[in-house]
Amino acid sequence: MKKINVCDVTLCQNAEGGGLSLTFRKKTDVAALLDRMQISVVELGEVAPTTEGKLLVKSIAAALTQSTLCVSVGCDGKNAAFFAEALKGAKRKRLQVSASLSTSRMEYVYHKKANDMLASVTEAVRACAALCDEVEFYADDATRADPAFLRTVLAAAIDAGAAIVSVADTSGNMLPAEFGDFLRNLCGDVKGLSGVALGVSCSNRLGLADAMAVEALRAGAVELKASLKKETASLAGIAAILSAKAETLGVQSAIGAESFARDVRKLETLCNLSGEGGTPFEDGVRDNASSVIFTEQDGEDSLNREIEGLGYDLSEEDKKAIFAAFKQIISKKKQIDLHELEVIVASESMQVPQAYKLADFVVTTGSTVDTVAHVKLERDGKNYDGVSLGNGSVDASFLAIEKILGTHYELDDFQIQAITEGKEAMGQTLVKLRSHGKVYSGRGVSTDIVLSAVNAYLNALNKIVYEEERL
Repeated sequence: MKKINVCDVTLCQNAEGGGLSLTFRKKTDVAALLDRMQISVVELGEVAPTTEGKLLVKSIAAALTQSTLCVSVGCDGKNAAFFAEALKGAKRKRLQVSASLSTSRMEYVYHKKANDMLASVTEAVRACAALCDEVEFYADDATRADPAFLRTVLAAAIDAGAAIVSVADTSGNMLPAEFGDFLRNLCGDVKGLSGVALGVSCSNRLGLADAMAVEALRAGAVELKASLKKETASLAGIAAILSAKAETLGVQSAIGAESFARDVRKLETLCNLSGEGGTPFEDGVRDNASSVIFTEQDGEDSLNREIEGLGYDLSEEDKKAIFAAFKQIISKKKQIDLHELEVIVASESMQVPQAYKLADFVVTTGSTVDTVAHVKLERDGKNYDGVSLGNGSVDASFLAIEKILGTHYELDDFQIQAITEGKEAMGQTLVKLRSHGKVYSGRGVSTDIVLSAVNAYLNALNKIVYEEERL
């Protein structure tokens, strides 16, 4: 039986503006869930070659334990080296060269003639193959391309080093049988296709994407692109087909059937959060429990890798300060968990001047009235007031601060922990804000948990302000 890879393109569609609006954290959470679902390949599509884009790739790479992470470099491959570097930490990685091959899309999307596109694809695949062991060429709109030109480009991509070749029925005009014949003819005409993995992407314009994927398997395809969105083959539908008919089709796949439907519902919940809820807590609060334990045996390199995987981009000076604090604490405690490591990061990294200071705050709440927070901040000797309703005291306080700033920062994480016992117990709060993909953490300590949270938020905020005002 041939092994089938299921490639999820949900995040790819988000990158292309396909109707999903996912925060940085949601993207990493979606990728981590796909990994647990044993999806073969998680595709990101084209990511901007910026610091934020690099951090996104590195963060998702750290979240994947078994899935391959695939990033597209477009048709010219000019950013291949940039993303090859970003993918270094991935256990399994793939660079994808993608190009539309129909005459109309080549001219109107890429402003290229056939010969220019052929040269561009060949050079891009060759550049990617020199940087990454696994390279895919993705022929968009392949079913509307000139047949001879399509075959020429596919052969050139294979000769240049593509190990996976995928073709797309982007227009969605074909019936399953037509698509099957199309693939069989390709395999017969392009000699090199027998030595690489053939992948397909099927439009669902006629409601036949899942059926077309089945026909593609019969025609020799071994990779199926699917997603949560109705425009493509359905992730749940493909899983159900493979579960029920794998033996009939002579294929096997790693994805299971029993828990898959439940995981798809979790995925839909993550992706349906539009980010317009009007609250810093729109992404929910992560579980504080951590299975990651650090001991005296952990060196500076392993600690830095874990910190980087959390989304931090720290200076060498900060890394050394964090490791020194870690060694001091570990000599007494013998082991610490991930939560405690993040507290060290918040305490030791980016010690900056307080641009914003808390002048005063008042929170009014009750069982039958909305919670209202009035926060007063001081900056450069001037006071700024913010008033907001919220879903609880902390939420209202954070929203009041956002009113003052006129800016919304993604709340990546929020953790509360008691650090003393008794009537006047001290609470410790960790707040992680994300700006342009980079994580900034702040720590607050107080007997008043709301004050602790506000101080932690301001601590993280001041780090953002300091760094962004230096640029």
